[in-house]
Amino acid sequence: MYVDGLKHNLLSVSQMCDQGTEVIFRSNGCSVHDLDTGKTVIKGIRTPNNLYIFKEGKHQCYLSKNDEHWLWHKILGHISFSRIRRACKYQAVCGLPNIRIPGNTICKSCQFGKKTKTNFPEKEGSASRALELVHTDVCGPSRKRSPRGEEYFILFIDDFSKMCWIGLMKHKDEAFENFKSFKALLENESDHKIKCLRSDRGGEFTSNEFFNFCEEHVIRREFSTARTPQQNGVVERMNRTVQQMARAMLDESRTPATFWCEAAFAVVVILNKTNIHVNSTQTPHELWYGETPSVKHFKIFGSKCYIKNNDENLGKFEHRADEGILLGYSPHSKAYKCYNTSLGRIVDSIDVVVDEKENTPRQVRSEDLEDDEDYPSTSNHIHDEEETHKAPEEQIRIEEKIPSRYVQKNHPKSQIFGQKEACIQTRRTIAEASSYLALLSSTKPQNVREA
Repeated sequence: MYVDGLKHNLLSVSQMCDQGTEVIFRSNGCSVHDLDTGKTVIKGIRTPNNLYIFKEGKHQCYLSKNDEHWLWHKILGHISFSRIRRACKYQAVCGLPNIRIPGNTICKSCQFGKKTKTNFPEKEGSASRALELVHTDVCGPSRKRSPRGEEYFILFIDDFSKMCWIGLMKHKDEAFENFKSFKALLENESDHKIKCLRSDRGGEFTSNEFFNFCEEHVIRREFSTARTPQQNGVVERMNRTVQQMARAMLDESRTPATFWCEAAFAVVVILNKTNIHVNSTQTPHELWYGETPSVKHFKIFGSKCYIKNNDENLGKFEHRADEGILLGYSPHSKAYKCYNTSLGRIVDSIDVVVDEKENTPRQVRSEDLEDDEDYPSTSNHIHDEEETHKAPEEQIRIEEKIPSRYVQKNHPKSQIFGQKEACIQTRRTIAEASSYLALLSSTKPQNVREA
């Protein structure tokens, strides 16, 4: 008998012979005889498919060793053979025979019931020099827009040094322009050409202009399989790390979430100068620039800081410093990046005193933090101070979160109508109160009928 997917024989000839029988195969059939009595126990015929089928006689099928392995596999609820073998090896179970792992361990029921995704073990870097392989990915959109209106960020990672670069975007279709800018910057710093670019199959990476540009500059493209981010794991893990660290920094310092982009920039700077990867003894910064980085200037993100006021029209007895929030490190200057609460904008300054022990809610203008209707257009790396407008004198207190597009439980006082001390009035309370009201006339009635 032939059964599709069967892992063992229904009839074991060797075990039948061990039980005192004789099996005879002929060109047209087969038969099984009892050696003690000489009687024929089973008779069978041969089919055109070269299979022997028993037609008559009472017979018993004996299990081979291979059958026993699969039998216990089913008895034990399709547990893996490695677990069964471990229990046999240490004799941890009574009544379990010495089971061996069969040559073919593929079980159809196990495939249907247990199938998981293929593991992607971390391997050593495949690149032997800088820019031989570059990983990239886009993250977003963020629920909070940055002060300049960005909702996405894009990462570029050199596989050789694990050096990481970040760029901010208002829309995903800006990925191509970001790649061209970073390509020019990276190739100029390293004196090497990008050989291969690895990304997912997102539309921002599969446009015709992106393909044409890479073909023109002889850049090989590699894409991960659909719904398989593990194949682009280098940048996917970095993407997750950047988000996790940025969230922790914003939460610990109680900085408004709209500054997520500045936190992400700070995280990339920190990782490039401190993160040592597996099978390496150098930081990405040292592998890329050839010098040991310094972290002496690092400060706690979101700390209160005091920024030197360089206004030439200051009076003799006016404040020489403005309060601000430390938002990281300037990518273009040897300076700190701070939010000046007096000016209502982000500035770069070297004359900064940071109070890392201060951890109070910040004074930030809400209109500078989020403007969903209309926001200014600036570059991804430079905060243009000329395009920002002056801050009003009134400042609002921002606790852990700023007003968003979602319905809030507590509304600003400016949106409250009537007396703030009055209790909540419903239709029922108003109807009950109206029964006690009396209307007074401003004219004196002449008689009872007019009254």
